[in-house]
Amino acid sequence: IKSQISTYNAEQMKKAQADNDTGDDTLRRALSVNKKWANKFGREGTDYKTGSDGQKQYRTLGGAWVNESDVDQAHSIWGGNAAALQWSVGHEMEKANTQEEQDYLKNNFQNAVGEGSGFESLSGGQRAGMWKGAAFSKQNINRQWKHYGLNDDASLSMNTGNALSLFREIDEKQGNYQMMQQNADTWTTMGQAMVEAQDTTTTYENNRRAGQTATPDEQRQYAQAQEVLQRGARIAYATRSGSQAGNPIPGDDGAAGAPVGMTPRDGSRAVGAGAPGRVQEEMQRFVSLSDGTAGVYQAPEQTLPGQPPVAQRPAASLDETIVNRGSDRPGPTPTGTGGSGPRVD
Repeated sequence: IKSQISTYNAEQMKKAQADNDTGDDTLRRALSVNKKWANKFGREGTDYKTGSDGQKQYRTLGGAWVNESDVDQAHSIWGGNAAALQWSVGHEMEKANTQEEQDYLKNNFQNAVGEGSGFESLSGGQRAGMWKGAAFSKQNINRQWKHYGLNDDASLSMNTGNALSLFREIDEKQGNYQMMQQNADTWTTMGQAMVEAQDTTTTYENNRRAGQTATPDEQRQYAQAQEVLQRGARIAYATRSGSQAGNPIPGDDGAAGAPVGMTPRDGSRAVGAGAPGRVQEEMQRFVSLSDGTAGVYQAPEQTLPGQPPVAQRPAASLDETIVNRGSDRPGPTPTGTGGSGPRVD
C-alpha cells in the first residue's frame, strides 16, 4: 500500500511540475482555494467576486484572483494530495507581498485544509507537517512562517514558545544581510512578539507583587518571555551597529528627537540601509521597540583600534519609541516635505 501511495504521489507531482514548467501558475495557486468555504462563509470582494467576464472568482491564500473553472480543475487533478497542497501553499507564501496578503494567508490557512477543501481528512500531524514543509522551503524570505504553531483547528498561532524559537534562530544564525532579504512581515512578527513578551513579564511581575502564586506554566512563560526580550535586544543591537558603517556608537545619531539608531550621520548609514523600503521601516520599528528593554542586554565594552568605547543605549518605554511619522524635521523650506514644519502624514 505504501509503495502504491508513493507511486501515486510521484505521478501527481510530475503533473504539478509539468504545469509549473509552462510558466503559468494559475492552477498551482487555485489549489489553495476552498470554494465551498468561500461560498458558505466568505465575504464578497474579500474571498470571492464576479470577474469582468462574468465568471465567479476566488481569492488564493497569497492574494491572487482565479476563476472558478481553474479552482475546479486544480482540485480535480490534485484534490486531497497533501504533497501537492504543500507545493501550492509554499508558492502562496512566496507570492504574498503586502502585509494584508501576509495576514490573509495566516488567517485563512485553516480554511484551505478545513471542511469542504478536499483535505479535511488529513490528520493534525499531516497538516502540521505540510505547513512546516511549505514554510521551510521559503525560509530565506519568510523565516517567521516555520515557527508558527498549528492549533487543533489548523489555525496558526505565535505564542511565547514559538516566538522564542524564532528569536533563537535569528540571534544565533542570521546576520544583517540575511535579515534584509526577509519579507517585512518577519520583522513585523518579531516586533509584535517583543510587545507581547513585555506584556507577559509585566503581568507576571504585577501578580507576584500582589501576592499571587505563579503556576508552573506561568513561570515557564515568564522565563521564555524574558529570553525573547534579551535576544530581541541583542538582535536590535546587532542590527543597529551593523548598519552604522561610519558611526560605531549605538544611539549617537546626531539628530535631536530622532528615534535611536534611525538617522544617518557623517558618512554613516541608517538602520536597514539597502533593504526594500517597508522592510527597512519594519527593521527600524523593531529597533525602536527594543529600546524599552535596554537594561536587559548590556553591550560588550571591548573596542576596536581607533574607535571610542561602546556607549550604553538610553532606556525608553515601548510606548514612547514607536516611530513618530508626524514629528518635526529640519529642511530648507517650511513645507511638509523636507521643510522645517511638521510633516504631513
